[in-house]
Amino acid sequence: MKVYKFMSAKWAKEAILSKRLKISIIPTLNDPWEGNALSYTSAEDKEAWKLRIDYISLSLGMICFSKEWADPVLWSHYSEQHKGIVLGFELNSPLTTEVRYRERLTKYDDFKKTSSSEETEFVISAISKKYLSWEYEKEVRLFTTFGKPDPVSGHFFRDFDSEMRLTDVIFGARYSDYEEMTFVVASIPSVSKETISWWKSTLGNENFKMTPGKIWKFEQP
Repeated sequence: MKVYKFMSAKWAKEAILSKRLKISIIPTLNDPWEGNALSYTSAEDKEAWKLRIDYISLSLGMICFSKEWADPVLWSHYSEQHKGIVLGFELNSPLTTEVRYRERLTKYDDFKKTSSSEETEFVISAISKKYLSWEYEKEVRLFTTFGKPDPVSGHFFRDFDSEMRLTDVIFGARYSDYEEMTFVVASIPSVSKETISWWKSTLGNENFKMTPGKIWKFEQP
């Protein structure tokens, strides 16, 4: 599945140089409904679900992407108002899930009816559900275990690999540091023998979408 990661120029360059992306921890995501898109019939049920999510969050995090790179709103919200960089990836992992956008919450009583073999699927589905107004993000989530934290930042990261392969580097329409642009492209690590494309996005001529400028391709050694 082809997906895109909207980032500031600073953190995109860091991701390219270090060949990795930061893993998000579920309870720290910006939407307080994350992992909690359920309705409850009792305070006990609500506490039981919270304990379950807290336990899962000790070992499982996520990296969030979008299926869309050309939406100007995504650039404005998540990539420094078009001054940042978007990284394109090919995901090939069974733990990849598309977010579902809904008006109503899932009933916790439905979870209590699931068998032990169905619990994991229900939990992943509940974590990957958001309010309808978020639909413009077209979000895709890659769930991943943590490993060891970075000794400097304390954050958790996942390295680029065959399940999360870098394919594109897209500079925002307002990205203007061409010297740094050259440095960033020259620094693309040799993570595979695949081709990596890079270009600067420009304003579309027929609709409110971004469009590729000239596309360059680098063959990995």
